[in-house]
Amino acid sequence: MYSAEEQLIITASQVHLTGREQEMMVQLVREELDWGFVLYQCAHHRVIPLVWNHFQNLGLTRFMEKYVRYIFEHESARIAEHNAIVLTELKYVYQAFQKSGIRAVLLKGALLAPTVYQNIGLREFHDVDFLIGQEELSKVTKVLAGLGYIQGHYDVSTNTITPASREEKMLHRMNTHELTEFLKPTGQSACKAVEIDVNFELAWKGHSNASNQYRLPAAEFIAQAEQVNSHEMNIYRLKPEHQLIQLCAHLYSEAVFFCFESRWLRDKFDLNLIKFCDINEFLKQQAIHWGELKNILEAIPNAGVPVFYTLSLLNKLYPDRVPVDFLDDLNGRKDLLDIFYDRNGETRQWGTGFTERMFNITDKVGQALAMNII
Repeated sequence: MYSAEEQLIITASQVHLTGREQEMMVQLVREELDWGFVLYQCAHHRVIPLVWNHFQNLGLTRFMEKYVRYIFEHESARIAEHNAIVLTELKYVYQAFQKSGIRAVLLKGALLAPTVYQNIGLREFHDVDFLIGQEELSKVTKVLAGLGYIQGHYDVSTNTITPASREEKMLHRMNTHELTEFLKPTGQSACKAVEIDVNFELAWKGHSNASNQYRLPAAEFIAQAEQVNSHEMNIYRLKPEHQLIQLCAHLYSEAVFFCFESRWLRDKFDLNLIKFCDINEFLKQQAIHWGELKNILEAIPNAGVPVFYTLSLLNKLYPDRVPVDFLDDLNGRKDLLDIFYDRNGETRQWGTGFTERMFNITDKVGQALAMNII
């Protein structure tokens, strides 16, 4: 099903390995591998630190092609430095939110790196995502402005931030699930600017014509968020079942609505292994009440679709991570796993399966261009 290189990447993209998985890695690296393929895929799927960690721990770095090994080592160090800078800034932001009485729920990478991966160097987070109630958005904007943040756009080539116009900010809020990003320069090469994304919905709703539309109750999820201590911060996070729904919805949104992302042809990030790693590691650590999750999903029209989509694909990468009878109870259609929506909101279907779309990036781009969808 998977090539030796693909199996190596999937296996190593976990925090902890079983004895059998360690033996598999040792066997795989002794084969004649395409190290250029391994390097590109690990970079594209944002799993370089995870893979490098196991190569180091198992004493396998000597099997790597020399200059590939250098890149893995230096990129892992850069990511650890980048994350440390962002985490330090996050503490100031969270303190300011708490002082202003803002209930800010931390989401995605900035939450998962310290709490699930339990090592901030293993999971890069480019930005910090918060879920915040609509009624607190004006207050949040003022607090972040007071900390030196600018709503605008960062130009990586010139290292400058261009402030967004009032109209741009209004349109962004109307058409997405978040405010225009908040940016703050750091003056440090490992992380030139910290980006904060303020979400007021749990996922982008997609095109209005798309089938299976759903809307997660953000206010309810925020109200039920739990407070935990992490890295000297008392942070809010969604309760486990809600957090799993949010992670699934985020992955699903990027996978099926990629046509609406102007950078897709450059970055090709509709399916990204690190997002499956997030859910895999989360499920290893969190006890999910599957019956309660099913009840939550049944109360929200079409909310089972992104969960079925994401967890069905997760089981293809990491078999039996999710109970099959739970997926069966969601009554999802298998053909959902190969669909996406074009810019008119019309349902389209890939000509290849999940595995090919994950790792054969050139073919996937060729399909998209042939269908004239981007």
